[in-house]
Amino acid sequence: KIRMKTKQRVKIATDYVRSKVVLNISRPVTKTRVMVRGRSYTRVTDRSKPGEFPKADTTLLMKTIFSDTRTSSEGVFDGFVGTPLDYGVFLELLMDRSFLVRTLHEERTIITRILTGPIA
Repeated sequence: KIRMKTKQRVKIATDYVRSKVVLNISRPVTKTRVMVRGRSYTRVTDRSKPGEFPKADTTLLMKTIFSDTRTSSEGVFDGFVGTPLDYGVFLELLMDRSFLVRTLHEERTIITRILTGPIA
């Protein structure tokens, strides 16, 4: 019973972090229309700044955020949240636009409550 509840809690916590990550990166960039030689173009005028969550331009990053729960060979339950996109790693580690680790830290209290509450 304890193993089953623990696995459920890890899944709930992992899915919670995933949903918060998607929410945090869902704020769109600001786009404006400009006319160049009689043709209308869309230009991005406000992207995320260092230290902010990345803003959504194409929403591809939001759509590719995944969560997965696995059981290790030692019987430990692990939860994973991430993206398969290379530029997700680029934003997270090189551009100072952390969205995965930052969300994990911001939601630490709630995640701890999900994982450590009493088992009924």
